[in-house]
Amino acid sequence: MKEYVKYIKELILLIVIAVMAFYIYIDEKKISDLVDDQVELEVRLDRIEKVFYAEAEDPIDTGIPYDVSELKEIKGSDIIQESNEKIVVMIGRETCGYCAAYAPIISKVTKEYNIKARYIDLEKIEDVMTGEIIDQKSYDTIYNLDTTNNTINFMSQNFGSTPLTIIVENGTLTNALVGYVPEETLKEFLENSGFSK
Repeated sequence: MKEYVKYIKELILLIVIAVMAFYIYIDEKKISDLVDDQVELEVRLDRIEKVFYAEAEDPIDTGIPYDVSELKEIKGSDIIQESNEKIVVMIGRETCGYCAAYAPIISKVTKEYNIKARYIDLEKIEDVMTGEIIDQKSYDTIYNLDTTNNTINFMSQNFGSTPLTIIVENGTLTNALVGYVPEETLKEFLENSGFSK
């Protein structure tokens, strides 16, 4: 019987050691993952800061002036009345390097396709530094556009990202594109949205 008790004690001790080793492994793995996540987050934050201050590499650090003069500027609150025909709207801001690089592309391509192109200045709607809404009516109008199946959550996930290219027809957001894209990608997006030359 003593041997049996000794055997049980050793078995319990081995189980306790195995469980402790397992928890130590899991904790080390968690710590390792947290360190990796922190490094990745710091890299992302650094990139966001560079983009915000227009110091990023391609295609931002080119010294391109911000020129949206080829696009008709409208208020966000006017987007529904402007969209009685299908229109393309670029939402951007002067402090966005990607917007500066993208504005000449969208101007050129919308001319080629004979599209009504509009521009909305995000900085007139929302303070990008604080997130404070400056023009509530414009914000509400854009944020609450009717949507189609492929754009249901688009504004809630992307409002504030720039440049933002949206297709609006009769007050309905029918398609959207986030960020700077090259000319060929924009043409493909427009053609997929029903535009043609």
